[in-house]
Amino acid sequence: MPGRTLALAAVGGAAVLLGLPLALLLAVTVLDHTDTPAATTAGGRLRADTVPDAYRDWITAAGTGSDRCPQLSPALLAAQLAQESGFNPRAVSAVGAQGIAQFMPGTWPTWAVDADGNGTASPFDPADAITAQGRFMCALLADTAGGIAAGSLTGDPVSLALAAYNCGLGCVRAAGGGIPAIGETRDYVTRITAAVADYTAPTPPPVDGGFGERVVAAAQAWTDTPYVWGGGNEFGPTTGTGTTGTAGFDCSGLTLYAVYQASGGAIRLPHYTGDQYQQGVPVAAGDIHPGDLIFFDTDGPLSHVAIALGTGQMIHAPRTGKTVETVTWATDPYWTARYTGTRRITPSEP
Repeated sequence: MPGRTLALAAVGGAAVLLGLPLALLLAVTVLDHTDTPAATTAGGRLRADTVPDAYRDWITAAGTGSDRCPQLSPALLAAQLAQESGFNPRAVSAVGAQGIAQFMPGTWPTWAVDADGNGTASPFDPADAITAQGRFMCALLADTAGGIAAGSLTGDPVSLALAAYNCGLGCVRAAGGGIPAIGETRDYVTRITAAVADYTAPTPPPVDGGFGERVVAAAQAWTDTPYVWGGGNEFGPTTGTGTTGTAGFDCSGLTLYAVYQASGGAIRLPHYTGDQYQQGVPVAAGDIHPGDLIFFDTDGPLSHVAIALGTGQMIHAPRTGKTVETVTWATDPYWTARYTGTRRITPSEP
């Protein structure tokens, strides 16, 4: 586990930065040497299967910087936590950094918050520490963006924030306003910027068509994702109801996700194939469009659902041992013998 060194803390020269957790500074680096720092965003939406379920909502909330600090993202914070503690809420480093976000005792009081309302604010409480992590990152990103705008710092705010978290804002300023020529600091920035992409949810390809095409694109973004019984929600793959620890989708989890994403969060289908069959409007077999939900009786009545792609194809999460895949169904005797019906889900507004 990375830990803050006394030597680097001394170089920093800013007491408020001495105890910063090393892993709080991950970001995707875009070397944009302009005076418009807000254009650089670190990562994006959280890829649900990359973090423990208990921390997902806290990371998402803490990383949604919006207008306060647009460079902040859930993916950034997740990568930081992984780098710092491996998501271990009881971690203690050799130099005394504490908890999942590895705050030093001297730094914690500045950013401490009782996020979960249990009456205490502790660096060993994941909700408190992750929320404090987001607050601290937001403040530091504001400092670096302001320095770039004023001409005292050079580079992009995310990379500079990474460097400042590692060796202190004074250290960055002493280096001429850029990333200091300190091996640990440069390695730190390089290592963690590369990791952010692993925690960022894939973005469906741009679609010029309508709602049905967006449903298809959202599902196709997760091609080759493992089938997991009970897996998947509106935000992406989950570990489901099994004990394997693998994140993925079952058939109705994939359709739930795709429809939710395509509708911009306006439609959340129930996570059960039979209930999904009660949604939308029925469609004749000769009028199936891309994005329609196709239902089959495989292991029982209404036991499987897929998304129509057109030309007799569908994308689905088939069964244990398989992954999300595209298959031709309309000329396959197995599927045509088990075909039950089609439903078209449409948002209330275009």
